Amino acid sequence: MRLFSFWQPALLVTVFLSSCALPQVDTSPGGTDPVTSSSEPSTEIDTSFAGPHPPDISSATTIPTFSFLTVEQNAFVIAEVARMDLRQKIGQMTQVSADMVCKGNLYELTVPYEFDEEKLRKVFVDYQVGSILNYPTNNYLVPAEWYVFMQRLQRMALQNGDVPLLYGQDAIHGPNYVYGATLFPQPLGLAATFNRDLARESAAVCAYEMKAASIPWNFSPAMDLGRSPVWPRIWESFGEDLYLNQEMGLASLQGYQGDDLTDLGSVAACLKHFTGYGNPASGRDRTPAYIPERQLREYHLPQYQTAIDAGALSIMISSAEINGIPSHANKELLTDILRGEMGFEGLVVSDWADFNKLIYTHRVAADIKEATRMAVLAGIDMCMVPVSFDFCDALYELVEEGSVPMFRIDEAVSRVLAVKVAMGLYEQNNWNPVEFPLFGGTQHQALSRSAAEEAVVLLKNEELLPLSSDTRVLITGPSANTMRSL
Repeated sequence: MRLFSFWQPALLVTVFLSSCALPQVDTSPGGTDPVTSSSEPSTEIDTSFAGPHPPDISSATTIPTFSFLTVEQNAFVIAEVARMDLRQKIGQMTQVSADMVCKGNLYELTVPYEFDEEKLRKVFVDYQVGSILNYPTNNYLVPAEWYVFMQRLQRMALQNGDVPLLYGQDAIHGPNYVYGATLFPQPLGLAATFNRDLARESAAVCAYEMKAASIPWNFSPAMDLGRSPVWPRIWESFGEDLYLNQEMGLASLQGYQGDDLTDLGSVAACLKHFTGYGNPASGRDRTPAYIPERQLREYHLPQYQTAIDAGALSIMISSAEINGIPSHANKELLTDILRGEMGFEGLVVSDWADFNKLIYTHRVAADIKEATRMAVLAGIDMCMVPVSFDFCDALYELVEEGSVPMFRIDEAVSRVLAVKVAMGLYEQNNWNPVEFPLFGGTQHQALSRSAAEEAVVLLKNEELLPLSSDTRVLITGPSANTMRSL
């Protein structure tokens, strides 16, 4: 008996193009141009770039079209894919950590950070990487510093491929990698408020403050149903109830993405971790789950369907496995169900180093080449590598030898580019923090306080509360002194 059932192939449309340029970008004061200047980063908005070079194609390209794009935007995506060579396409499918462009050893960078010119050339010239995540380790930057940091990265990306960089971070309860940003209760605490409006408003503040730091992609909300009480990431979920997950997740998605992804207060959301991640049999993170198909469909798909129907543009895949099949290699889950049944059109990204986990954890692949073939053919569009280029080299070999067909590469790249176009990154990909006067201010702090107060859950009070001013409280445990957990 198969684990899942039904398959409806995604619609493929052949489009013939005569023109593929995006509308002319406004270069007047207040216009929204991306950063392309080759000079040193400044603290002013660079308006020297007037949109992508219109690629000239001589033949039709068969790739998916996207309902969230206009006819002109779909034509542009097809043309962009057509003009790229294989190295460029694989670069768009690659995501590396910010440490990969900075001086110092991985996770041991200099403070303050410094760009490493050799690493920058490798990322943007040799491999033409299309996405970066995280932050320079040990460096907590204020928005003005993020602005300078992102200017350099976007400039490198545009000068070596004419495609803007897609930069993402985990900001599940506020932009915790941006110094001075407003933080909110973790999702589990927010769920305890049972307040949709509060979830939406908190997410909107988070989006605004991420954009103030020129970070347009948020790996949130987590839609994992936290069914195992000992699962160590249960705080990242909205709890064990499906309906609460659907409602709070939907509200968060709406707060992040707003009505227009190009707005100053909007970022692209990334649903995670598809799916069944919060129900590990052992209770440990990234370990196998055993979920009957009926339960999977009843409890672990509907919250994603609700968010997909509401316009979610990206989804991150679970690091674990379901019924013995690693999610990153599960074509039936990622293609037949997610694409065919649920109608998801956007970008599917792996979790941290999960291609390698197919080798060393799940032990279904002999090497990175086999793991890459499995994951890409299963339906992964972008690999969160995140600290090597083995994926790029392996995928290049796989395509050259015919083990991965070019149409699968074009399909994946088109999804990456479609999300970038929908986010308006070709027009603007860097935002001056002076445009965000509410960042970290009293208005946002008041909302954070309100969320914290509503999130308080008193289970039982035996003359414990309120605490007297001279009470001493012991905070203990392996995570008592880590900001990550706080």
